[in-house]
Amino acid sequence: MGYQIAIDGPAGAGKSTIAKLIAKGKGFIYVDTGAMYRAMAYFLLKNDVKADDIEKVSEVCVNADITIRYENGEQIVYLNGENVNAYLRTEEVGFMASTSSANAKVRAHLLGLQVKLAEENDVVMDGRDIGTCVLPNAEVKIFLTASSRVRANRRYLELKEKGVDCDLDEIEQDIIKRDHQDMTREHAPLKQADDAVLVDSSEMSIEEVVAEIIRICEMKDKEEAEDKEEAEDKEDELDVEDDEVDVEEDGNDNDEKDIDEETSKNYFAEGISLGACFGLIFGMLYDNLAMGLSIGLALGVAFGSCFKKKKK
Repeated sequence: MGYQIAIDGPAGAGKSTIAKLIAKGKGFIYVDTGAMYRAMAYFLLKNDVKADDIEKVSEVCVNADITIRYENGEQIVYLNGENVNAYLRTEEVGFMASTSSANAKVRAHLLGLQVKLAEENDVVMDGRDIGTCVLPNAEVKIFLTASSRVRANRRYLELKEKGVDCDLDEIEQDIIKRDHQDMTREHAPLKQADDAVLVDSSEMSIEEVVAEIIRICEMKDKEEAEDKEEAEDKEDELDVEDDEVDVEEDGNDNDEKDIDEETSKNYFAEGISLGACFGLIFGMLYDNLAMGLSIGLALGVAFGSCFKKKKK
């Protein structure tokens, strides 16, 4: 199982940018789940499937073979063998991705690849339900957000830089609408995992956000190491207590054994003495002391053995 960092949050929060930088800094693989859903959206648009046609989306989505590869350090998204990176960041594709990602069959179709990548590699994965559904046991979970106006302005500047004519207010309204869709959809809605750390980047630079998440990772690693060390110490203490109990029980057993052996010796001696007395009496009665001593010795051994067995 690889080390997993899950970053969730609304559209325009900068998840992809931050996740890529963290993955690069830590030497992890970046799994852009949003790009995978955008590739699915692009596939649906190419096949003239309407966003609200749930049955058609469910039927067609299984024909989309979407894979991610890294070539010369760049993530390439392939749709049925075609590099579709250039088509994934349009507003039309983004809106379709938000709608189609709510479809259970779409999610199930893409989930397998995401989980497999995370099981086999150290990964940073971003999306909207990574910490709650895809990687519920991730070592680090982040919920990255920013105000709708800040997110809209970031998108506005990005589009302007590309020479795209756009309106800031319209972009913000689209973001608000998409937030509502993502948070209210039936399957895997956008929400902060209970154990995720909230990071609001509204007043933070990219470098500050990356540094904060790296700090959180280091803090989590330290806590995990301390918990592991504490658990090992407790286990060692239990082992020592078990050893002490074993030694005490062995000592008691030895003491009882010594007492039993000493008691057995005493009983045997008493048997010999009693046998000797009987032998002496026989010898005096029959005026044959030698025969009486022989009989006494035999009786003594017999009496001693009987007493010893009786004790046991």
